[in-house]
Amino acid sequence: MERNRLLLPGFISPELCEELVFVHKSCGVVGYRPHVFSTTLSHLVATNSAALIMPFIALRVRVKEAVEEFFYCEFELFVEFTGLIRWLQLDDRCWHSDDNRDYLRQRHFSAVCYLNTYEQDFHGGLLHFQDGQQATVVPALGTVLIYSGDATNIHSVDEVVDGERVTMALWFTRDQAHDEDKKLIDQLMNAMPLLRKEKDDSSDSLMNDLCGENYGIAPQPSQEKEELEGNADKDFTMTPMQFQSAPGDAILRDYFVPAPASTNMYWVTKSETVSSAPRNVGCETAYETITPNSNQEYDVRVKRLATLGFHCDYEPDSMLEKPLKLKYHHQCIAYEFANILHALQVVQFHEWRTCNSSSMCNKNQHEVMDIERTMVKPWEEYMRALSKDLFQMLPAWQNTGSIFSRQEEEMT
Repeated sequence: MERNRLLLPGFISPELCEELVFVHKSCGVVGYRPHVFSTTLSHLVATNSAALIMPFIALRVRVKEAVEEFFYCEFELFVEFTGLIRWLQLDDRCWHSDDNRDYLRQRHFSAVCYLNTYEQDFHGGLLHFQDGQQATVVPALGTVLIYSGDATNIHSVDEVVDGERVTMALWFTRDQAHDEDKKLIDQLMNAMPLLRKEKDDSSDSLMNDLCGENYGIAPQPSQEKEELEGNADKDFTMTPMQFQSAPGDAILRDYFVPAPASTNMYWVTKSETVSSAPRNVGCETAYETITPNSNQEYDVRVKRLATLGFHCDYEPDSMLEKPLKLKYHHQCIAYEFANILHALQVVQFHEWRTCNSSSMCNKNQHEVMDIERTMVKPWEEYMRALSKDLFQMLPAWQNTGSIFSRQEEEMT
C-alpha cells in the first residue's frame, strides 16, 4: 500500500509546545486570510527577535528526518517553509492539496505540528482527508501529522467555533532553489544591529566578562584590542563572527529587544473580527475597554496585553513602537518599555512561565508593580541564553549553508 500520510502522537514535548505558543502569542501578526495569525522565522529575524528562532531548530530537524524516513528520501529534502499558525473562530479551509497553486508546486511534503488540543483549547478545527487511512485527524498537543503535498492528500479543515487552534506548519521540497535555510542564514547575517565600543573605563572588564565560559566567546588578540582602543571615538559595524568585541550586556541586549513591524501587520480590521458570541479569553472586560472603535477593529498586541490585565494609553493611529508604560488594572507601572512589542514579549513570557499557577489577572499586585525584577529580568535572561546559542551556531550555519541543532553538531 502506498505510504502517503503518518500520525506521530507525542512527538513534541508539552514544554516545547508551550514555548512555541508563547513565541506566537508574543510575536504573531495578521495572516494571509481572515482570522488567521502567523509567525514565520523570517519575521522573527526582521523584528529583531532572531533569538526566538532557536526553540524551533531541533524540532524542525527532527520533523524533516521523520518525513525523509517515512517517504524513503533520506538527505533529499530541504525545508521550504516554517511557521506558527493560529486559527480563530469563523474560518475554515475548503478541499485542497498543499501544492494546488503554480507558486506552490515545490511543496512536495507537509507536516502539521499540533501545539494544543481539540475540545480543551478550542472546538472545531478537525482536519479531514478525502480518502484513505487517517481520514479525520483530531488535534492533540504534541502530535505531528506528515503527508505528501500532492493530490493524493486532498484535505480540508473544519471551522474553528471556539478558542484558538495553534499549529506549527512545515513544508518540504526536493528543489534546493526553495531552501528556507539559505534565505534565513542570509537574513540573519544582514539583520544584526550595530555594535559600538563603549568609551568608559569599564569596557575592558565588560569585554572580559563576555569571554570564556560566560558566553563561550574567545578573548581577542592583543593587536585587535589595541586597534579597538585606538579607534574608541569611531562606530563599529560588526558581524556575528566578530561578536567577541561586544563590550557588555547593554550592547548584547540590543540583539533581542524587539523592533515592531509596520502597524498594519498587527491591525485586525472589521472584516477580520469575530462577530459571533464572545469566547472565554480571560479579562474580556479589559479588552473591550481598549477596543479602538465600535467596529471592533483593534491592534492584536494591545488586545493580548489587555486579556492579561495590562493596558496602555494610545490612539488607533498612534506610534506604538515608541517607548511606553503600562497600567495594570488602571494602576500605573513605573518601568518604561522600548515599545509595545517589548512589553508584550515580557508579559507573555511571564504568563508562560507561571501558567501552572495562578493566572496573570490574579497576580499579586506588588509582584506586578515590581515588573522589572519579576518579569523583565527573567525575560532578559531567557533571551540572552537564546542569543548566546544563536551566536555560537551561526558561523557553522553559514559555513554549511544549513540550519541544524547543537545536538547534530556534537555528533559530527
